[in-house]
Amino acid sequence: VIYDFNDDDRLDLLVNNFNDDSLLMLTGNADGIFQRAATFSMGYRSAPIYLCIGDFNNDNRMDIVTANYGSDSVGILLAQDNGTFSNVTTYSMGHGCTPWSVAVRDFNNDSRLDIATANRRSGGLGIRLGHGNGTFANAMTYFTDIIIDPQSVAVGYVNNDGQLNVVMTDSSSDYVGILLGHSDGTFSDAIPCYTGTYSGPSFVSLVDLNNDSHLDLVVATTEEGFAGVFLGYGNGTFDIPQVYLTGEYSYPLAVAIGDSKHNVNGFFFE
Repeated sequence: VIYDFNDDDRLDLLVNNFNDDSLLMLTGNADGIFQRAATFSMGYRSAPIYLCIGDFNNDNRMDIVTANYGSDSVGILLAQDNGTFSNVTTYSMGHGCTPWSVAVRDFNNDSRLDIATANRRSGGLGIRLGHGNGTFANAMTYFTDIIIDPQSVAVGYVNNDGQLNVVMTDSSSDYVGILLGHSDGTFSDAIPCYTGTYSGPSFVSLVDLNNDSHLDLVVATTEEGFAGVFLGYGNGTFDIPQVYLTGEYSYPLAVAIGDSKHNVNGFFFE
């Protein structure tokens, strides 16, 4: 994650260290160089595989949440007023679920941030609704007939009904699933979006690439080595993909969306 965590008008880096159960904070200097600032323990065998930030206790500071693959949980670190963070508080997402990624939005329209996880081993979408004070309600899990091995979760308004929707990839079934949200933080069963035979979709991002006010899908397909761009119709469905090859044996695992040149949306691969 890239963000100015210590309010010095310089961007900092926050990195998850999967193998040693920690996060590493690198603070930015004026010359574009980063220096090691702090390490945060996420708990024994937590294996934090993904992270994002959000203000969970409404104090106008960015807090941290991690998807902890090893401990079937999410980890929360609340920001302090001196640029540091609290010790981790862990919330279970369900025994044996192995959360692979995490996203943060307000799913039930109460002006409090909630958490969504792609639970890979159990094959479901995990939700914890936020209380607005840095704590969360019990985990809810939504299983679908389409998504059985979710790896990535993205959130956005894909059908223009004012309710947030969730998109997840499934590398086993070659589908992306769109779960339409309701105003109470619950979700419908997944609408399938086919990514191609043996494509192995591993990561999805939502962005309006063609400036038509409808969110589009950008999907990294690990097995076939391409990125698929699915233009959205604004009703929860998407066009057939435009395919961009990433190279032989490239195995793209993730997608990042950014302003690549002259204010034109671009996407990048890892």
